[in-house]
Amino acid sequence: MTMINIQGDDLHFDDYAPTVGTAPQLPMVWLHGFSFNATLYKSAIGLMSDRRHIAIDMRGHGRSAMADTDMTFERIVNDIHAIVSELGIDRLVVVGHSIGNAVGMRFAAAYPDLVSSGIAIAGVPSIGMPAAARAGLASIQDTAGDFDAFLAIFRGCLMWGVS
Repeated sequence: MTMINIQGDDLHFDDYAPTVGTAPQLPMVWLHGFSFNATLYKSAIGLMSDRRHIAIDMRGHGRSAMADTDMTFERIVNDIHAIVSELGIDRLVVVGHSIGNAVGMRFAAAYPDLVSSGIAIAGVPSIGMPAAARAGLASIQDTAGDFDAFLAIFRGCLMWGVS
């Protein structure tokens, strides 16, 4: 468990180191949906221990400070930037669920040099997605609660331009 103070507020994130001896890969930054927190991803992260993972309790969620005022996408994007900067991360994959996906897209737009790629979970419609992404989304929907099948498809999604 790690805390960072940003603009007078303590924000929480979990920093999972990759398994010793694995080939270097881009770290993944995990952004939860509304009313969730970083623990949402703990099981999935445990199954992908070959890379570093940063799971953030966004402002007002989990163990992070409640928002007093100015609870905007811009402020949350700036929070994420402060966290990854403090950690010395210069390139990453962003994973966002629901509102976390909206935050992740805004983060990628604000800091395009930081974001290699992104993964949306229940975040964006398939209209305008590349054919491979649409096929992957359909495959994920077909897993219907089979976590092993979901994980296999999810790992395949990482290959769409992620190193």
